This record gives sequence, C-alpha cells and structure tokens, in this order.
Amino acid sequence: MAAKKTVFRSLRLTEELDSTIQREANARGLPVNSLVSQILTKYADWDRHAEKFGFVMITRDGFRSLIEAIPDERLAKVGPELGSTNPREMTLFWFKRLGAQPFLQYLALYCRYGRIGEYEVETDDHTYTITIHHELGAKYSNYLADFFSAAVRSVINVPATVERGRNAIVLRFSTR
Repeated sequence: MAAKKTVFRSLRLTEELDSTIQREANARGLPVNSLVSQILTKYADWDRHAEKFGFVMITRDGFRSLIEAIPDERLAKVGPELGSTNPREMTLFWFKRLGAQPFLQYLALYCRYGRIGEYEVETDDHTYTITIHHELGAKYSNYLADFFSAAVRSVINVPATVERGRNAIVLRFSTR
C-alpha cells in the first residue's frame, strides 16, 4: 500500500498538554508526532460521530456488571432490537451506503474504538466468517450473537448463523 500524503501543521499547546503528550509518547515508544496523529485519527474516525449517537464511556467491570444484572429473557430481546437499528443507522451515517463492505468498516471501527472485542474476518468469495473475542462472559456472547445476527440482516439483508462460546462468537453469512 502506498504511503498517504501528509501535510505540515503547526499547533499551539499548553505546556501541560505538551508535557502529557510527550510522556505518553515516551511510555508507548512512539514519536510525539505519531501519537498526535493517532489521537486525531481516532477523533476523525470515531469520536466526532460517536458523540452524535450518544455513546457513553464505562469501565469494563461496570459494563460486565450491567450485562450480568440484565435477566436473560430481557437480554435476548435487547440484542435483536439494538442490532436491527443501531448498526444500520451508524453504517449509513458513517459510510452513506449499506452492504457487506460498509458493514465490515463499521465492525472495524466499533471493535477498535467501541472496544466491544477483538475481531477477525475471513472471506471466501462471498462467504464471510467473523470471529469476535471478548472477556465478558457467556451472557455478553449471547447478546453479541443476537445483536450481530440482527445487524447482518439489517445492514446486508442476508441471514447469518452464529456460534456462541463463553468469550467469543463466530458469525457467518453469504452475500450470494
């Protein structure tokens, strides 16, 4: 892949902000410029849109506690409800079209910045296998399975099959 063209940009920062960014860049083993670029990329790819959709931040432990507190019957309804609306709306908002590729772009952003889990995609012509791994337990796997099954129907307009594990799901669908 060819390197993207860059532009020079000068910024004014407070001394405290500059010091914080320099310390963080050193801790990550990155040049300051790379860290600032990562921060701005996250803003451009995720934060500016996520704010419009009302995303909230919560600790992983807090989220796990909330998921565990929801009765199974209610969770089984929430996953398909949210999966049939939110991914479709977000995909249209972010990418202005529906289909397999915009869905995969949505999934990449949602996993990377929404931190729902780590994912891998395998494709064989028009058949997709998506594995999502997380550390939040079986109830969250059930929620994700229902959510993404509904999302595939809503965004790509095809059925999906899902295998559920304690800390992972495997989602399969074909666009043929």
